[in-house]
Amino acid sequence: MQKKKDFEEFFRSNYKQMLRLSHHFSLSRIPAILIGIVLLPGITYAAIVINRSSSDKQSVRKAQIEQVMTDKPVKSINAETTDTTTQKEQLFDNVELQTILDDISSYYKLKVIYHSDKSRHLRLHFYWDKTKDAETIVESLNHFENVNMTLTDSKIDVK
Repeated sequence: MQKKKDFEEFFRSNYKQMLRLSHHFSLSRIPAILIGIVLLPGITYAAIVINRSSSDKQSVRKAQIEQVMTDKPVKSINAETTDTTTQKEQLFDNVELQTILDDISSYYKLKVIYHSDKSRHLRLHFYWDKTKDAETIVESLNHFENVNMTLTDSKIDVK
């Protein structure tokens, strides 16, 4: 009988301590749980928005590449609509390289020599900043994958 009373007393005292400890731990976990509940939808939303914007950019880039591959009429869009002598920039949208280089060569008073007829008909999207010198413009055109040209003296060699 003594063993049973000792066990009951031991169980009650330990049970009370366990209740106090479990109550203490659950209270300290409540702020962490609330923070998790609040942050999880925000993080999920951010991930969806980032994923959607990157897929939109990829689809726009694919559309631009497809547009370059198709043969559409040549368009030259002036960025400024003021007098042609004061224009400082020009945007070429799906324009053949020959047309771009004709404008650039007449502006900088250069001669263009083509070593391949194929390079004349490459279609590009190119932004021309007329405040830059001819060397910088040729360097930026060389960044295109199928374009290889050099500027020596007053002529542009297109290979």
